[in-house]
Amino acid sequence: MLSEGICRGYVRPLSRVTYAPKDAVRAFRLLETSGHRGKVLLRMKDFVFNVYPRVICSPDESHLMFWDEGALGVQLTNKLVQRGAKKLYVHSISFNPYKQFKIVSWRKLGVGVITLQNNVDVNDSVSTIINNATALGTIEGICVAITNVFDGEHKEKLTKFINSLDAASRLLCPDLKYFAVVSTVSSVGQDTCIARANNGYKATSLDLSNMSKASSHDLAEAAERALLTTSSVLLAQPAHSAKPDMLKEFFRLAEINVPQNPSLDTTLQQLGMADAKVPIVSSFLNMNYNISLEADSIPKLTLEKLHELVEYASDIVPNNVSGLANFFSTVANEVLLASTDTVMVSTLYKDATLSSDEFDVSKRYLYIVPGMEGHHERFHVLCEHLKLPALVLQPGFDHPTDTVQETAQRFAQILTNKLGIQNNFYLLGYEAGVLVALELAAILEDYGLTGTVFCVGGSPDDITKILEEQLRNINTEEQLQDAVIRHMSRLLVGEDIASLDEVLRDANNWSEKVDACVGVLLGRLQHSTQYVRGIITAALASIKRLRGYVAPAHALRSQIVLLRAASTNVTSSVQELQRYSQRPVAIHQLHTPLSFISNDMECQALVNRYLDTEIKSEFDMLNLCDTYSYKYK
Repeated sequence: MLSEGICRGYVRPLSRVTYAPKDAVRAFRLLETSGHRGKVLLRMKDFVFNVYPRVICSPDESHLMFWDEGALGVQLTNKLVQRGAKKLYVHSISFNPYKQFKIVSWRKLGVGVITLQNNVDVNDSVSTIINNATALGTIEGICVAITNVFDGEHKEKLTKFINSLDAASRLLCPDLKYFAVVSTVSSVGQDTCIARANNGYKATSLDLSNMSKASSHDLAEAAERALLTTSSVLLAQPAHSAKPDMLKEFFRLAEINVPQNPSLDTTLQQLGMADAKVPIVSSFLNMNYNISLEADSIPKLTLEKLHELVEYASDIVPNNVSGLANFFSTVANEVLLASTDTVMVSTLYKDATLSSDEFDVSKRYLYIVPGMEGHHERFHVLCEHLKLPALVLQPGFDHPTDTVQETAQRFAQILTNKLGIQNNFYLLGYEAGVLVALELAAILEDYGLTGTVFCVGGSPDDITKILEEQLRNINTEEQLQDAVIRHMSRLLVGEDIASLDEVLRDANNWSEKVDACVGVLLGRLQHSTQYVRGIITAALASIKRLRGYVAPAHALRSQIVLLRAASTNVTSSVQELQRYSQRPVAIHQLHTPLSFISNDMECQALVNRYLDTEIKSEFDMLNLCDTYSYKYK
């Protein structure tokens, strides 16, 4: 009977949906929603692992590192620590707060670090430096990281130093595992490395001059691969990978052939789309472009409607920005709102009994801690589809010198005394607000409360690294002050002001620079001079507060959900993140850069996913219609 049924077509095999291993999450979500027919398979047969060799460092031997002002040397050293290095001798021209922070973090991991600070042109001290490093243990490797060459004279000094280092190392430690010169400036140290290689010594010269848009983390990855090659001189090139065209990918997954010049009224069903392909394309649209369609409507889509979906999905393609624009994108126009402690933000949750500025202490809210901007403007898009009411905690301008802990303590008083926060709370920290949100959660737990903390942008370590990466070209306090004034002035008036550079040069200190800036902006502003001073002063204070900040590792009882921005400078491991919570940290990698992550629709979906059943059930029973008052005459 079974054979007869197969022959006559009564009995057919189950349909199946096949996913690549990298799409395993999509496969399980399809199973979870029961949106499939038949089997869901993972194709493991053709799976190719992207495996790269790694440097292996001996914990008993030492590593001699030479840094300049940039972050490249720090990332290279961090890479060696991750590969097992336990003894470091670090020579640097200067130790800014970020470098000090990394050194402290390595020591906490049990790494012995000795530091030395002076200029690299002290030739007679090279042998002394090598002998001091040897005292820690046999030197396994020497690495010179170069990110800045100011002029020809400076380049000549660097070359002489590398030659002296080469000569001394041949005499004092001839059996090095690696001798590397990693430079973002072309040709520095290449001749020395070629001569070493010709004489049978280990040598690697890596030219990173074509990697100007890459982060120091990416440069460190390239350096690690270079150390494992047999070539003495290498050039790093950026890899360009184009994202697949949405329409072509859709047709490929649906397995339909579109004729030339088809009618726009043609449906996918008429083009031969099989029912078994509906769950595949539905999941593709949902996971990659946040487009949710009913399964029955997909075969009825016309080509015209499909092109509209493509235009909608690719309407806003955010381009990553650099520098302070990552952290300061707008100025709050309403002075009174920007100066208050709390601001309600519109969400899907509607209560007909309350006006837009009223607060119900019996309800549970999402409490948002803003980043360095310090106001509510950035969060309107993020909150518009949330299933619970949201409220932004604003630091204001009256406490510019408050530490992270003091700000968290002040917010805790507002939540407990004014807003009556309940158990199972929801906190959301954005960018630098992540640091405050974690401190705030620790304080609330001391009161006996627990909840969920959303860290939007990254972990505390991630945020600190991103800030240092974006400010890597700012080396002095004066440069930072000028950059802040220029950027905030641009946000206030909408354009660059040419005369600002001259008045900044004539100012002697920060207070005079702010006064001079306000004087230049007079007549172009819709705000008071007091408000402008407050904005500029608060911006610099928030940057200085974050730079070099080391977040204390409170092992929270609350759930931590990390929504990590797309950044090439993120290196925090799961183990590093786990020290902030007693519960497993939920990590979600987003594809939007930090500057645009608050507009990413996936953030809203992830926040809604972690709401408890009680809040979701209450939302499902709500009347979402807009209400208004009507006075009968």
